[in-house]
Amino acid sequence: METKNLEFYIKTIENRVIVVYTAKKKIDVDMFKQAINETLSELECAYNSIVNPLCVIMLEDVEEIVAKYTGIDPEAMKVKSRKREIVTARQIAQAMGKEYTRCSLATVGAYFGGKNHATVLNSIGIVRDTLPLDKKYGYASIVKAVIEDMEKLKAHRLENKRRRDKRDEQVQK
Repeated sequence: METKNLEFYIKTIENRVIVVYTAKKKIDVDMFKQAINETLSELECAYNSIVNPLCVIMLEDVEEIVAKYTGIDPEAMKVKSRKREIVTARQIAQAMGKEYTRCSLATVGAYFGGKNHATVLNSIGIVRDTLPLDKKYGYASIVKAVIEDMEKLKAHRLENKRRRDKRDEQVQK
């Protein structure tokens, strides 16, 4: 895993802790539990990507596949832009990021341009409900192709994990 990506996860975790401690209002138990759960989700995402990167789909994988089909540069999906092409690519990436990774809504949103969890939920709804009906821009075929590639990647990584586990089991015997 690249140092840049690890730094992203660490910074996200740090920010979550800072928000809890610097809240202007009184921190109630539910707010604290939510922050801790989100932090644990971030840690799990980072841990999985470091310990077992070959069997886990990461946001970087999603970003690459979406970029391949939309023609939008991966970095462009992370910048503030309202251009239809960029917004749609980002929405597809956010929806696929939540579907195919173990990352929380907050992590997916932070990765794709510092968006919040509500934006990611909105993106999921748009990709699920609106884009399949689109005939003018051809987004339905793009979403279908992205899903097919994500499923292939998932199957490939799971097969590699199965082979590795089988090999490890034979070595231990």
